[in-house]
Amino acid sequence: MSPRLRTILAAIAFAAISALVAARTVANLNIPGQPTVERFGLQDFRDNFYYPSVALLDGRNPWNYDDYHAHYPVDRPLPPYSPISLLLNVPLAFLPYGAAMAADFLVNLALLVLLAALAVRGSGLPAEPWRVLLVAAALVLGRPGHMTLYIGQCSALMAVGCTTALLAGRRRPWLAALGLAAACAKPSYGGPLGVLMLCRGDVRAFLLGAALAAVLGVVSGFGPLRAAGGLGPLLESMRGSMRVVATDSTFNEPTSLIRLDPVSLLGRLLGRPPGTLVNVVLAVVILGAAALLMRRLAARGEPEPRPISNSLGCLAILLATYHQPYDALILALPVTALLLMPGPFTARRAVLAMLMLVPAANYLATFTLLERFDVPWFAWLVISESNAVALALALILGMGLAWERARRGFST
Repeated sequence: MSPRLRTILAAIAFAAISALVAARTVANLNIPGQPTVERFGLQDFRDNFYYPSVALLDGRNPWNYDDYHAHYPVDRPLPPYSPISLLLNVPLAFLPYGAAMAADFLVNLALLVLLAALAVRGSGLPAEPWRVLLVAAALVLGRPGHMTLYIGQCSALMAVGCTTALLAGRRRPWLAALGLAAACAKPSYGGPLGVLMLCRGDVRAFLLGAALAAVLGVVSGFGPLRAAGGLGPLLESMRGSMRVVATDSTFNEPTSLIRLDPVSLLGRLLGRPPGTLVNVVLAVVILGAAALLMRRLAARGEPEPRPISNSLGCLAILLATYHQPYDALILALPVTALLLMPGPFTARRAVLAMLMLVPAANYLATFTLLERFDVPWFAWLVISESNAVALALALILGMGLAWERARRGFST
């Protein structure tokens, strides 16, 4: 088959799948001005990105939920994102809400294509159009990409930022710095990414990215800081907003059906939140082990594009802190590398890829199914735990592979 025909067929597949997701989003689009109506199309864009940036332009503090809810048609409080998130969405905040929703969907679609291109390059292959469009179609079809487009999350941007930072950390530190700064819009991405970059030895990229993120944070946080009346009141408003967020069953460990991180897995098994200490210990263990292995791989001369180190980094970022299924977009790089990179396609590669693909294929672990239908308890347990269990096993196997390569080196 010629490259041109491959490109045409891949483009048709990408366009068809994107059109289906767009149709579902439009059919369930939230109703402007009626935030309490349970229609979830682009709901996160409304509550977490558009109106918070509008509040920034209006000189208000979007983390003050009482004021935020009183002045804007939103249904949920703003989670503890970095002020950088407000700045990134300011261009859309200048648009009328309807136009902004359409623009957000198209921007996320473009970011998925960019993520596909980065994932292909990260596999050591040229980013030929047919290959990029085929990977992009798979991303839109998978549940993380579908959710990102449907509810208007920022996970595509976060995945692009993290992937860029990991791929360019050694050769193009300024580009990696931009990726890190963008990822800092959500601390659950930027924090772990910064730790891993620093420990791996991407020091210049880390310092540039941290400095840029600090500048952007100060600039974007000045408005809410002034509106709140100082740093103390601003932090207290963030804590208050988070307390409201935590009452949602989506975020509560024992009742959440969709979280991916090991803390939520442990919480569902125990039937209660494991507590702050367990959260911290698990995060330190996962990030610490991944950082040590990534540093060892760098010392042993892992060749570019460093697929083992980058894959381990993506898994560690996803599992060290709170994450939902749409965040599994960050696994585009390791999954694509496992499936496409040159070399023998071993059983270990196949198993790792299948484990990391579970969140993309698992359309059963949704509130629509598990809360609206009478699912037997054993089936409920298997469905709700499958994502977190698969990713935990992938992390263990990935660390084993990294340890083996770090011990043997890359000359064999």
